[in-house]
Amino acid sequence: RKDNMTFQRARSQEQIEKRRDDIIKSTVELFDKVGLEKLNFSTISKKTGLTRPTIYNYFNTKEEILIQVIIQEVKEWAKELVGEFKLNKIYKIDIIAEIWAETLSHYPKFLELYSILFTVLERNCSVKILAQFKRDIIMEMMPIMNLVTQLFADTSQEDIYTFMINQLTSAIGLYPMSYVSEEQLKAIELSKTGYQVPDFKQYYKKAIYQQLFCLQNHVTLKISKE
Repeated sequence: RKDNMTFQRARSQEQIEKRRDDIIKSTVELFDKVGLEKLNFSTISKKTGLTRPTIYNYFNTKEEILIQVIIQEVKEWAKELVGEFKLNKIYKIDIIAEIWAETLSHYPKFLELYSILFTVLERNCSVKILAQFKRDIIMEMMPIMNLVTQLFADTSQEDIYTFMINQLTSAIGLYPMSYVSEEQLKAIELSKTGYQVPDFKQYYKKAIYQQLFCLQNHVTLKISKE
């Protein structure tokens, strides 16, 4: 199927960015509908009205598109999270944990994609694109790092960095356990194990509270290099 968009080459930077954003948006919609396995450039082409060669001008793989979604989601989460705090105000760690968990729960797409980032998405990206992604995500995470530095002014940057790693690890570990399919729910019921699907926000809030407690009280795990 041909579309007028096929014959109109994006020339200005604005046109290029719009076409790139259209590809990303369409990919997200397809990902939500058919999942990663059935998502491919043919379905993206049909969704956008762009030819596959045109899409290849912007991205080499579907995974390269999806990591851009992670960047967008992190940017939005950081903006919302930082916006919940006021400068020069002291916050108790239970309040910080509540705000942290509440805001992150607003971005399930980030959690879903980040949970497969290192095992699936990064392995199907070019080195050049992946390197740029890593620079971009660190840049988008900086407002959050700066926020934690302000909230815990007497804490070392090493401990803050460790906290940032741990809070993401907790999130991507809890997400697959909290958002299960109908088939998984049926299997849980048939198993008669009494297993309860955890509520992401509640469990994540507890995990974050424990990590913030350690951060506040300078509890650091010393790892031997021997």
